[in-house]
Amino acid sequence: MADTFADELVAALARRAGALDIALHTVQVSVGGETLAHAVSDPLGLDTPQRMYSVAKTVTGLAIGMLADEGALSLDDPVTKHFPEMSPVHPWLEATTIRHMLAMRGPHRSTTYKLTAGGWLESYFRVPPTHPPGTIFTYDTSASYVLAALVERLSGLSLPEYLRPRLLDPLGISPGLRFLTGPEGISHGGSGLVCTPRDLLRLAHLLLDGGTHDSARLLPANYLRDAVRPQADTSLRTSDVVLRGGYGYQLWLPRPGSWLLFGLCGQIVYGDPARSSRSWSPRMPRRARAGTSACSTTCSSGSWIRSSTGSTLSLSTSIRSTPQSRTTGGAARPPPSGSRGRRLTMTPHTRGRSTDAT
Repeated sequence: MADTFADELVAALARRAGALDIALHTVQVSVGGETLAHAVSDPLGLDTPQRMYSVAKTVTGLAIGMLADEGALSLDDPVTKHFPEMSPVHPWLEATTIRHMLAMRGPHRSTTYKLTAGGWLESYFRVPPTHPPGTIFTYDTSASYVLAALVERLSGLSLPEYLRPRLLDPLGISPGLRFLTGPEGISHGGSGLVCTPRDLLRLAHLLLDGGTHDSARLLPANYLRDAVRPQADTSLRTSDVVLRGGYGYQLWLPRPGSWLLFGLCGQIVYGDPARSSRSWSPRMPRRARAGTSACSTTCSSGSWIRSSTGSTLSLSTSIRSTPQSRTTGGAARPPPSGSRGRRLTMTPHTRGRSTDAT
């Protein structure tokens, strides 16, 4: 029955992706931690490093939660407390807390470093705010960049260096995980994560298991509990219906009890601990118009996992691409032959100003 589930799941994903003209580069199915099938599009694979865009935000948020648990900060600290050199600032910025930034309820209506030629960190404090913090949801990648800068300032380490012994190594995350950096050399905690699809699978398992791995707690229980609870109302979004369910701490909440990490080019990590194997049916979350032209030069990959306590989807996609698939285990199917376009090739992402991400 497990093999049948794996076959049907991969086939359903392929059909849905083909109808949307999206190529799935890898799909992995596991039940109770045991991999039953995976479909991989050559030359990509589960261990191919790729930029995961805004999945970076969740990883940055986890680092903030770990620092709070260590007593290095409070989520209710004004962000200016940790960047005193930026004063004086607008009163709305003085009132902005770390918690506001985690929940995307800061004072800026959009990403600030796209509005100025100065440094990305400084832009958050210099661009005039548009509203008091805590009033509305505004998706601001520069807030995540500042949070990454905060991690690096308080720890004295780069973001991946801070996470390596606390989270990455215990999970078996690949040693090549890294963050692209901004112009100041700060890890781009809003959009710069580079890792493998297998790394996403391991991160998904950790979130699904409540922050514990091999009976050891890696994530603070209080932080993770609040991170997956609604902290901001996103119901007024005019697009992306699946994203209107709410926002936690640096992740989306598509429906009650579920969570979603969503990268610009279709990198998806979706989990719903309440869904059991008997009551769950595969559905592929999708974005309105299935993406933008920004996806057309980025190859991607993904994996889907299900455990006895719930289910989660980790998936990355590309638009206008028709890769050939190979399968291991089960009988995973390739994307439909009717999918249009050509195979996309990966392009290097260099240090410096990058495209803002979902």
